[in-house]
Amino acid sequence: MKNKLLMTTALIGTVALAGAAQSEMKVTGSTELTFNASSVDTANSAASGRGTGAETNISVSGSKDLDNGMKVGSKFNFEMDQSLAREYQVTFAQGDVFLAVGSDMTQGLNSISAPRVGDHPSTVAGSSIATAYTDGYIENNNDDHLAIGINNVAGGSLVALYAPNASRDTGDSALQSSQTTGSGWEITYKGSPIEGLTVGLGMAEKQASDVTVTKDIEASKIMVAYSVGAITAGVEFADKDTNTTSGNVETYSYGLTYNAADNLSIGLGYAKTSDEDAGQSNPDEKIKLITIGYNLGGLGLELSYADTSDAANTSGADAQAFQARTVLAF
Repeated sequence: MKNKLLMTTALIGTVALAGAAQSEMKVTGSTELTFNASSVDTANSAASGRGTGAETNISVSGSKDLDNGMKVGSKFNFEMDQSLAREYQVTFAQGDVFLAVGSDMTQGLNSISAPRVGDHPSTVAGSSIATAYTDGYIENNNDDHLAIGINNVAGGSLVALYAPNASRDTGDSALQSSQTTGSGWEITYKGSPIEGLTVGLGMAEKQASDVTVTKDIEASKIMVAYSVGAITAGVEFADKDTNTTSGNVETYSYGLTYNAADNLSIGLGYAKTSDEDAGQSNPDEKIKLITIGYNLGGLGLELSYADTSDAANTSGADAQAFQARTVLAF
């Protein structure tokens, strides 16, 4: 589910199952098939080629009103591709305020992105060559975390989360043998304060690798988008600072989407990433993306083409990638 966005028209079906009073459980799912073809204009010509992929998601969600007036909800997702990943969230809500425990289902930096149709520009480009640009740069949201949030704040949600450096990934009672991942936090806002305007901003920090590392990785994002009729345009700024002598980058992304019809969307994207450590000595990485998305009523089809120049701020590291992706929701 990471860095994924289905077409403008939702492709989700639900099945309601019998449950306790004042509760409801829903089961949804999707199967994704992809075909990628890439051409790399560097000495590493072996990276050029074609391939197919598949991913299946099964999601279950439910909620219940408690006697004290609170509402508790639970949802989890099994993501099956080359491995089995689990994503989950348990939420306790009182009015607009909620407390959540989860992984990969809470609003975070990777929820803030310039308008696009389908996959993120770095996802399509990354199928052909390694890029410096990654959506979010820091994704504490993908780790086991605690979160507190408030809905209906200036037309959106304000969320703070903390991911400790030790988690019980092997079960509900297994001990962490060693603390090998750094702890981190994120604070984000995303919403529509006025009609047609969408704003996203946030900051995050993560311990570099383990509890012995003193320098933290810092990241921030700002996004503004505006919709007029069937057209949405926006700009996003993201930066990452590793607090070392290398690995500090800034990215400006621009997105334009057009809903040509109820079931047809077209998206244009452009992202430029600069190496702030090397200054003018390393070229800017540039990704150009065009995507066409079509919804056949439960089956989504995306066709994307990405052109990347000076990938990872390396001169001459150019590549082109074509991706066809179908998503069948049930």
